[in-house]
Amino acid sequence: MSKAAKSEVKSVAAAAVAPSKGAYVELLNEMRTHAKQRSAGSARGVLMASPHLQQIHLRSLYVSTNSSNDPAVRYLEPKAREAGEGQADQSETELTKATEAFENSGSTDTSDYKKKLEELRKRDQEAANKRIDKMYDEAIAQIDKFPQSGDAVVGFMETFGGLFNAVLDKITDFFVEVGKNILNWLKNVWEKITSTFNSVVSWITGWFS
Repeated sequence: MSKAAKSEVKSVAAAAVAPSKGAYVELLNEMRTHAKQRSAGSARGVLMASPHLQQIHLRSLYVSTNSSNDPAVRYLEPKAREAGEGQADQSETELTKATEAFENSGSTDTSDYKKKLEELRKRDQEAANKRIDKMYDEAIAQIDKFPQSGDAVVGFMETFGGLFNAVLDKITDFFVEVGKNILNWLKNVWEKITSTFNSVVSWITGWFS
């Protein structure tokens, strides 16, 4: 962000009157919808909030840069890691089952295997939406408990959205890679699955540290 842009955001944040709890909740619900659209691939980047919420959004993004000690944020951090790890663990379990079934079949026709991976990807999408909903419900509950934490919570959820979406992208890319290379990888496919998901979970463990 340029100095001019930072200055503008700072001015907006400083000038803005403290928003109501209801405004924060409305903004979080817009962010929730956007997060689901991103996970489905139908939206990208940061939310463009409704006009009447844009000042709050800018204010939150600026103020949240120093919110690591906020009580609501401290509560949400392990919940976010739990969501990411749960998504990765579920994907690994289902991929392992599908790959075992293909290996045991002795087939060299990968078409059914690829169809199964696509089915799993759609199931992952549904699971991701449930985890996104749970995180936003937790965030709204924290604003209800700590009204002064509204800016910090909104900023944190922006960060969480980007991180969680990256988990989904990593898993989807690996599913595609496995589908393309399963016949060449059969001798070491388990090593590849284990090392890939261990890497993802290790990365998630380091979130916010």
